[in-house]
Amino acid sequence: MTPGGFARAMRLTDGAQFAAVFERRARAHDAHFSAHVAPNELGHARIGLAVSRRVSKKAVERNRLKRVMRESFRFHLRALGAADYVVVAKAGAAAQPNGALRDELRRLWGKAQKALAEKPPKPRRPSGEKTSAKSSAKNAANTPQKNPEKNPHKCDEQSSC
Repeated sequence: MTPGGFARAMRLTDGAQFAAVFERRARAHDAHFSAHVAPNELGHARIGLAVSRRVSKKAVERNRLKRVMRESFRFHLRALGAADYVVVAKAGAAAQPNGALRDELRRLWGKAQKALAEKPPKPRRPSGEKTSAKSSAKNAANTPQKNPEKNPHKCDEQSSC
């Protein structure tokens, strides 16, 4: 880790990494935070933070929340294991004092680890594949098929209706 900073290797840095966690995740919730967690093969934990303007209109408050989240992550890093965490702040979090947020995050890390242990991760889909075989079979069953022998119109196919 760089002095005074948060090493790039400890962060989820692009949308694809966030999407992978959301796709394969186990979830844990608390009053002001939601954690999505998925195992990784890196040997250490990584974090992604999401604090929207819905949480607070003021950038100062959103940045305070992110600082508290990063601080808590660093403090609990050794116990978190090899997993990717996306922590999403909920509305009302900005109104809480830092001490209450730290306590809630401490509980959230434990809940997230428990959720990951209880729920095996979904296998990753190969890139480019949009739906699973199960959902595509379901969609095929619900899609009406055209029957060339039956004409739903009362006129014949050569004439315009």
